[in-house]
Amino acid sequence: MKREHSYSLVKRLILIVLALLGSLLLLQAGCMLWGKTIVTREIYTSAQNNVVYLCDAFEQNLKQIRLGISERFFLCEHPPLIHFYVRMQQHSLDDEAQYQWTVKEILSEMKMTRTAYSLMDELVVYFPRLQIKLRSTADSNASTALGIEAGEVEAILSDVAQQTQLLAKDDSGFYLAYTYPETIQRNDSVRILMAARLNQQNIQRLLSDFNTYSGQNALVYHHATGSHVKSINCMELTDEDWRKLFPAAPTEASRQANVSLSSGSYVAMYSYSTLLQCSFVQLIPDPMINSVPNLLLNSMLVLCAITIVILILILHTLQRYVTSPIREVVSALHLAGKGNFDIRVTPQRSREYDALAKGFNHMALQLNEWINTSYRQTIMLQQAEMKTLQAQINPHFLYNSFFFLRSMLEEEQTEVAAEFSGYLGRYFSYLTSGKKDLLPLEQEYDHAIVYLKIQLMRFGETIEAEIPELPENLRRLRVPKLILQPVLENCIEHGRGGMGEKELIRISIRQEGERLRITVENSGKAVDEELLRRLREMLDKGNDDSRTTGLANVHRRLQLFYGPDSGVELAISSLGGLSVGLKIGGESHDASCSAGR
Repeated sequence: MKREHSYSLVKRLILIVLALLGSLLLLQAGCMLWGKTIVTREIYTSAQNNVVYLCDAFEQNLKQIRLGISERFFLCEHPPLIHFYVRMQQHSLDDEAQYQWTVKEILSEMKMTRTAYSLMDELVVYFPRLQIKLRSTADSNASTALGIEAGEVEAILSDVAQQTQLLAKDDSGFYLAYTYPETIQRNDSVRILMAARLNQQNIQRLLSDFNTYSGQNALVYHHATGSHVKSINCMELTDEDWRKLFPAAPTEASRQANVSLSSGSYVAMYSYSTLLQCSFVQLIPDPMINSVPNLLLNSMLVLCAITIVILILILHTLQRYVTSPIREVVSALHLAGKGNFDIRVTPQRSREYDALAKGFNHMALQLNEWINTSYRQTIMLQQAEMKTLQAQINPHFLYNSFFFLRSMLEEEQTEVAAEFSGYLGRYFSYLTSGKKDLLPLEQEYDHAIVYLKIQLMRFGETIEAEIPELPENLRRLRVPKLILQPVLENCIEHGRGGMGEKELIRISIRQEGERLRITVENSGKAVDEELLRRLREMLDKGNDDSRTTGLANVHRRLQLFYGPDSGVELAISSLGGLSVGLKIGGESHDASCSAGR
């Protein structure tokens, strides 16, 4: 019969993996570009919102200053400035002492107002018709009332008329103006004029505090006068830079633009206040605003590269550790197959598995002879499980112990370190003490207590133990190696409670007729009936669960040595946690006792 064309399973697997890898990389590239776009958009939105918030916060501060001035001096029940003006007009303050006292009261209120607002530098009150000027910074021991210089009031009123009362600008800086009456028909109708001058350094600090990015390139630009205030350590801007930043009057409340200045390329975030006639701007260097998206892109590129390398290694591993071992097994099966048996394996089209099937069919001829060797295989299984358990215990326990020993040496607790080293030596000496699986209970119990003392030294503040003396008549009883330590390890690892709770571990040993029972219980995490049922089920099925893996191993080994009536028994401890009992008994138990005598 003509043989169908066969193919290599591994080669086809490689082709499938490469096809999936190509699709994955294309999808990942699309996700990278999409992610960069989304992140960049979010960064721009965040920066824009930051500038809008800066504008709103500055505007709100000025409104609060103006409202505070209005409530303190003009809208209260006894407005001090209006009363002063009226009394001066009525000549009821001709007495010098009374006049000075009234002026000092007003100055005191002005100083309190100035200190109430961090942005305010000075408060000045003008009485044009009285030709009197009061300054909040005046010395209370000197002449407190000053004369008004020629054109001083007119200049302020002119600035207010051309700009805005909420924020005006002259040679001395920015200020807020308040007039009484508020509606001005002409300059000579003003009875009281108040100017709250702002502190430029505090404005700079406010700009710096709201700055999100390093460089602190935040500024406020006053369109009516062309003046500006920059944040602390803001970069220097040339006249050409200012023209590029503000080429025309603003038409939008907020916007963003890319500008090329003398010091580099920037993204400018604008927020315009029509009430203040000011633009708040933050300049973010292009490399800085793109650094996060670029970092994300680079990270994803590195991830792609790592993925490719890992997949190449996986393919190489498949070639080395799958194909080659199969060929080895095929060769071994050809050597082992010498007879004939009823069971057959259907050959597959894959060359490797076709050869493997032929070898298995030859091996099946000798299956009856292998059944006779089942006891030897059971012993080998026990030894394999023993070695597996040792391999599981050694590495994890070793490096944790070294870390603790190093900590003790760093803290110069040499006596503790010496004691700990002694226990550790005894511990590993027992683990490597030959290939015997049956040892006297005295040695197994001593090893378990050494392990417990090591853990007590490491977790002494959270664990305490009740350790009974091993009865003399049980000391030479031979038991499987490493049946007690996994129980203690499980108790310590899964029994500790929350912060501040101390776990109690209690060991009890008693003989029940021909059976020995060793019980380990704790006061750790509470165990209810439902949890106990699940743990027993996992123990019986031998599930690979962290809470029962070690116990399941001990359970199987005890049943192999002593029969199905022996093994691990779980119950709810009277201490509140879990109780783990080791039942050791039966014919093998009697034989072991005899062998140990």
